[in-house]
Amino acid sequence: MWGDATQEYAHYCEHVAAQIRRYAKRPVSTLLDMGCGGGKNALNLKREFDVTGVDLSSTMLEQAKNLNPECAFVEGDMRSCRLGRTFDAVLMDDAISQRIGRG
Repeated sequence: MWGDATQEYAHYCEHVAAQIRRYAKRPVSTLLDMGCGGGKNALNLKREFDVTGVDLSSTMLEQAKNLNPECAFVEGDMRSCRLGRTFDAVLMDDAISQRIGRG
């Protein structure tokens, strides 16, 4: 069903979880979702991981918190945000882009 985050993002999140399991050199229980947006990836990934999300947008974080009240979400800039802890894995999905030119 279109618009249902549990279905819309499920296949992608299954792929992400499989890649984490495949390449991790130790067990993974905590996941940092940088640029988490509205929390749709967290909705699926929280089934396997303790997810913490970081995003610049307070509006998107509010959506993420409403969708995933059991997850932690922090407003911050990924370039300078310090959470005071480490994570077993980090996801940066659609959160980095290259700015070309000036102006």
